[in-house]
Amino acid sequence: MIDKKHILSSLPDKSEDSWTTSLKFKGDIIDFIGDGFLDKTVVEIGTYKGHSTRLLSFLFGKVITIDNNKSFIQNARDLNKDRKNITYLCGDVYDWEALDSSLGGEKVDVVFIDAVHKYMYVLMDTIQCLRNFGNIYLIYDDYGMMPQVKKAIDDCLHIGILDLVTHIGHEKGVDIKRDGGGQVLKDREGIICKPKGTLK
Repeated sequence: MIDKKHILSSLPDKSEDSWTTSLKFKGDIIDFIGDGFLDKTVVEIGTYKGHSTRLLSFLFGKVITIDNNKSFIQNARDLNKDRKNITYLCGDVYDWEALDSSLGGEKVDVVFIDAVHKYMYVLMDTIQCLRNFGNIYLIYDDYGMMPQVKKAIDDCLHIGILDLVTHIGHEKGVDIKRDGGGQVLKDREGIICKPKGTLK
């Protein structure tokens, strides 16, 4: 059984570290995933300090986290040295030929996209994940905070590449820094989608 309180107790909120996700976001992922993916694999695109990596390691049988920043990868290793189901890949997340080789044909069930928060990069992340992994869940951070992230996902929904599964994290209008820091959400903090079809 997934112990939500235990998992969240060791993780920071966005009010403590603006580059991570909120505890509300993390908790909603736990509620959505539950214990139904303990035999499945998740790929995390964008590692940062490994907070989300740690969260995912309690929910999935295998976590593969990818970042081009060696310091981020090392920080994540240090944070999660007690977690034995994480594979760390340091490299260009946009070099899919190299990634395919590193992944070795791994069957992937979920991808957590949290890399470059620019329109074309979010679009590339999405399309490459659908092409390479097929019928997966896609989890996006900063949907309501970063306009280019939201536009890329909304465009994918509008043209029929993605279907909305659910929104996660804080509601629209919440200042997620909680200290008047001006990070007010323009929509929900995060979003989970699935492909509407298979890209070739």
